[in-house]
Amino acid sequence: MSFSSVKKQPIAVNATVGSATGVNFTKKLSSAAALVVSVAEAEPAADGATLTYTLSASANVEVTVLNLAGRPIAQLPAAPQEAGVQTLRWNGRNQAGSLAPDGVYLIRLTTRSDDGASTQAVVTLNLHR
Repeated sequence: MSFSSVKKQPIAVNATVGSATGVNFTKKLSSAAALVVSVAEAEPAADGATLTYTLSASANVEVTVLNLAGRPIAQLPAAPQEAGVQTLRWNGRNQAGSLAPDGVYLIRLTTRSDDGASTQAVVTLNLHR
């Protein structure tokens, strides 16, 4: 399993949360202290998925891919990231290195700032190859 990170330019804090089914809605995600995380999209691809999100402040970010039963199938350990738009790429493989089967997954993004603020955001992903 691998993730890769790409830095982009900052955008607004409201989030459009969507799935591959094309159903999107916009909502303000919760914040703890001054840390806000907004998930813009989780887009499936033949070789995994891309998660795009915005951080209002620098934070350690941990991403966990869960099946619908809530069991983790892949995880990216916490890593420091700067404020602004961030993109992570999941290669579609589980912790054992096998391809995750097509289906619906939850992607949980957990952030922790240096001052102790913590937030979580969850977005659905309909993975199909």
